[in-house]
Amino acid sequence: MSRSILIKAFVRIFSEGMSHEDLIKNCDQNEMKPYLEDTGPFSFIVEPHERTHDYEYQMKTIDKFGVLPYKGYVRIKNPKYTYYIFEDWENDHKLNYKLKKMYFGLEVCKA
Repeated sequence: MSRSILIKAFVRIFSEGMSHEDLIKNCDQNEMKPYLEDTGPFSFIVEPHERTHDYEYQMKTIDKFGVLPYKGYVRIKNPKYTYYIFEDWENDHKLNYKLKKMYFGLEVCKA
């Protein structure tokens, strides 16, 4: 990681799908169990590729993941766990965006 210039973070993927609802439905909660049961702080990052989202969209997206049984609390600065919601968009450079796939995971390490 220390010598890479293009990698921002390594993320352990828990689910993938075509919508936020799919990501939640497809989560392997047994795999996530140690992180969900930890009472430490966590945060979320919504990371679109080939597109940007406003703050309101990001907050609505993060709120959807509130159905997962987290025992920790939200802390933006210095969280113990950082969850990522990746959205992979296709862009024809004419403002026509098409969603290719979404991923939900946990940051393992950061560059």
